[in-house]
Amino acid sequence: MKKIQNESIGYFNILKFLGCLVVAIFLHYNDHLAPYLGITNPLLTHHLLSYLSRYGYVCVELFFIISGILFVFFYFKKIIKGLSFEKFLKKRYLRIFPSVIITTFMMYILNYILYSKTFSFFRCGTLGLWDLLSDILFGGKAIFGIGNTLNGPIWYINVLFVVYIIAYFMVRIYKKYKHIYIYIYFAIPIIIGLAIHYSGLNVFFLNNCIARGLISFFTGILLGFYLQKFNNYEKTKVKKIKFILFLELLLFVYLTTKSTRDLYFKDITICYNFLFFPELIVLLFNFEPLNKLCSSRFVTFLGNISFEVYLWNFPIMITFYILSVTNIINMSFNTLGFFIIFILTHLIVSIIGYYLIDVLLVNHLKKKPFFK
Repeated sequence: MKKIQNESIGYFNILKFLGCLVVAIFLHYNDHLAPYLGITNPLLTHHLLSYLSRYGYVCVELFFIISGILFVFFYFKKIIKGLSFEKFLKKRYLRIFPSVIITTFMMYILNYILYSKTFSFFRCGTLGLWDLLSDILFGGKAIFGIGNTLNGPIWYINVLFVVYIIAYFMVRIYKKYKHIYIYIYFAIPIIIGLAIHYSGLNVFFLNNCIARGLISFFTGILLGFYLQKFNNYEKTKVKKIKFILFLELLLFVYLTTKSTRDLYFKDITICYNFLFFPELIVLLFNFEPLNKLCSSRFVTFLGNISFEVYLWNFPIMITFYILSVTNIINMSFNTLGFFIIFILTHLIVSIIGYYLIDVLLVNHLKKKPFFK
């Protein structure tokens, strides 16, 4: 079987970056900043921007799917060969949690500042010790089904680590019983996730957050196995598959842009999980012109800072809110000028965060005996 080259999935860089921008600039502005400021979201008057503002949460499904694919590409064989759980967990924790911890502390401090001015908190509800510890140790408490995190977007991290752990031990079991049909075996968490999702349960480990993670991440794992086989298909077969996928994607886009889209897609996350994102990923896989562009230094950099865009979104929004309610700045938050400033602020803060945290701090921690 051919080894999957990074150039085959270079387009993940642009998908991650655009997905994080959609969540930060459109979805969270619409759901969190505009309501707190008591303003009308001007984006809702534009059909496409309104769609992104209302349904941008499906990009989190995309993040889970990409994580599942990368798990197959870069960890599956290592675990089969004996990668210990401790080393696996440390690698994932070191890659993800420094930014989680720092942005969580920022939200903790900024919420105290906000409370001193307005006697209210920004979304988090309380500033108890449990809220802080659960965020910096576990990436929030989404799997417990008991309220919001200090830094809203990190609920994804909490669920991501749970599905990582489940996937790791499933691979260890698969190593012992290789006669198991791999596609059915790794589809079990998807089935469980769908059962939780449609049952409406909201208790410890059985809630919609964990369901979204199970469905999307393990869809990504199955997709990862398929892409490894797809990499060996004959060119004519690949062309036929991609042509069919392209037509299906056009049909999907047509249906979702109709005024009656809710009739066709009452459960938008499930549709994107099983229809749109997998087909888009297969369609673009190993597509040389796009992947060559997306593997360039600039686009790779955008992919690298996407995680920071996602995590710094809430600290940036609460800062704007504080500046507004304290009359430090006096500007309209529903104008084109504000959105330009809003986007540029995310890019600047994310670039600084990337170099200070992901490059300097993480590289420093890698040299410590604990993480070796």
